[in-house]
Amino acid sequence: MWSNALSTVPEDLRASGYIFGGWLSGVVDAMAGVRGGLVALAFLGAVLLYYVRRRYLPRFKARFSSTQDTDSLHSLYIALAHVVAGAAPPALASWLIYAALNTAGLLPLRIQPVVTAIVAGLAVVAFVQALLDALFAPSQPQRRLVSVMDSTASTVVWLGTSLALVLSISKVLEAWLTAIAAGLAVSIILRSVLVIIFALTLVVGLYRLRDNEEIEEEACLGPYVAVEGASLGPIRLIGWLIGLVLSLSVLGGYVVFASFLTEQVIWIGIVACSLVLTYQLVDQGIPHAMTGKGRLALTLKAGLGIRAHTLDKIAVIAAGVLKLMLIIVGFLLVMAPWGLESTDFLTSLRAAFFGFQVGGVTISLSSIIFGGLLFAAGLTATRSLQGWLEVKFLPTTQLDTGLRNSITTAAGYVGYVAAVALAVSALGLSLERLTLVASALSVGIGFGLQSVVSNFVSGLILLWERPIRVGDQVVVGDAEGIVKKINVRSTEIATFDRSSVIVPNSNLISGVVRNRVRNDRTGRILISLSVPRTLEAGAVRSMLSEVANAHGDVMQKPPPTILFKKIGTSTMDFELICIVAEVDIVGRVTSDLNFAIHKRLTEMEPAVVTPELLVKGLEGVEQSLGSIAAAVNREPPTGASVPGGPAKAPSRSRRRAEPAEDGPEAEAPPAAPAAEPVKDDSKE
Repeated sequence: MWSNALSTVPEDLRASGYIFGGWLSGVVDAMAGVRGGLVALAFLGAVLLYYVRRRYLPRFKARFSSTQDTDSLHSLYIALAHVVAGAAPPALASWLIYAALNTAGLLPLRIQPVVTAIVAGLAVVAFVQALLDALFAPSQPQRRLVSVMDSTASTVVWLGTSLALVLSISKVLEAWLTAIAAGLAVSIILRSVLVIIFALTLVVGLYRLRDNEEIEEEACLGPYVAVEGASLGPIRLIGWLIGLVLSLSVLGGYVVFASFLTEQVIWIGIVACSLVLTYQLVDQGIPHAMTGKGRLALTLKAGLGIRAHTLDKIAVIAAGVLKLMLIIVGFLLVMAPWGLESTDFLTSLRAAFFGFQVGGVTISLSSIIFGGLLFAAGLTATRSLQGWLEVKFLPTTQLDTGLRNSITTAAGYVGYVAAVALAVSALGLSLERLTLVASALSVGIGFGLQSVVSNFVSGLILLWERPIRVGDQVVVGDAEGIVKKINVRSTEIATFDRSSVIVPNSNLISGVVRNRVRNDRTGRILISLSVPRTLEAGAVRSMLSEVANAHGDVMQKPPPTILFKKIGTSTMDFELICIVAEVDIVGRVTSDLNFAIHKRLTEMEPAVVTPELLVKGLEGVEQSLGSIAAAVNREPPTGASVPGGPAKAPSRSRRRAEPAEDGPEAEAPPAAPAAEPVKDDSKE
């Protein structure tokens, strides 16, 4: 092959000189006329665009890098502006020259592919450099969209631009070989050399991306810190594999495959970097535009009447849908050169939408969507029916609140079952398969869902037998309150301290429940009263009867009952029993009756003397106490010494006598002829 290539080189060089020499001479001859002026203007415009990019793009970067606003969205806007400002001038300049030459008729058929390759190569190199500079921002770390170190960012930009330049040169040379009709051996050798140059450039760039050993040694002495290049670890591994595959392909003679692989490396890199930039723009731009006080958000709120929290949900959903579409488009763009066309994707999407067979079962996205819509429609209809029953129809009947709730809940169960049946029928599932699923569920119920099923069945029993109803005042264990809601699994009870108690339905069926309003809503009031024995029992009875009958909430049928329960040593015990129409007012009526009874008792016993208890037979004890008191009074003052006695005895006697000075008991005479009455306060 090498000998064939060397033998055809002189002929190829002569062909190149003939073709390109003739083309250049034609261009020079045409420069004197109108066509030359058009080409000259195009070249002048290209130079001007290049000058603008060269002079003003660094100023543009410096201006935005000096701003204090460093949030992510602002950095994304700057990155997008960098891509446009960096790629548009070279691409536009190349297009101007190509359009001028083509319009002037200075592009022969053989030369046109070469010029096209040059124009496309310049545009690709400029776009790759601008895109990498926007993402990695080597000179502006605060604007960097990919978290890497400065040296890594600079190396990535250099590597991507160099690979794009090598690929562009290879495309121009391939177009040149095609124009001169070079031999196959020359084409293969040239492609092999360019692939090797591409692989060597890739290896050099990957070598420059290696981790810094000094940073790794410092990181070993403390907590983990991501070292240089660590964030690009998977990409570096893929790069080394690509370099190895390119080298082995060239050595094995698969030059065309290696050349195709170089194109795909640049193409996939461009798609990936563009996807990262647009993905972040969608992820942060849409929520920012549709939430807060932005112009779009205010327009949607004022024009459509959408609330702020609803607009937030719409923004999240819209951003998610667009990001999913970006990922799908990126995947299609990457796979397009490998033979995956849009028609193939649409065919697969159509098959997934309209159904495919898996083990005898047809699974289709359309059936799933239709079943979900039917289920949603069934739920909506069920809730509408429940609302109509609860708000419109049942209040016009004479049914109690508990029965109304049972009817509404039963209607909901029927509607839910119907909605599930409609959804299952739309999915195309047969009863046999549902039987298999039910049998499998029965095993699970037997092992782990016994309590759930027990509570569910108990809830159905509560709705059918109605031992308790919504609105009933019940006592369950230590909790007492009003039944607020009977659910499928549990019952909610609102206690009087404004807390909620959730009781499993099985406890209400198998346990002891006290329902204060099971048969009717009347309430019983019991007031216990102890009065002194000095009062007349008949007067107390009349007073209690008058107080009870005077209250408007106390029912007269049955009439209030007064019971004389006990005659104590100093008191008499009575009980007042009366009935009220609503159990909810028992506490208030009890308080009113207590106030009224206290007022009447105050009027009945303004000067009642507390009964006294006389204790007799203690004369000997009193005489002994009097003798001891007389002996204490005859002792010498404190500090005097008594022969044969302790020196501190007088002080101890005085300490014993001191507390008596504060109480009435100290005034008792040394020897009383009769026993003093002793008060019995145990009943007061």
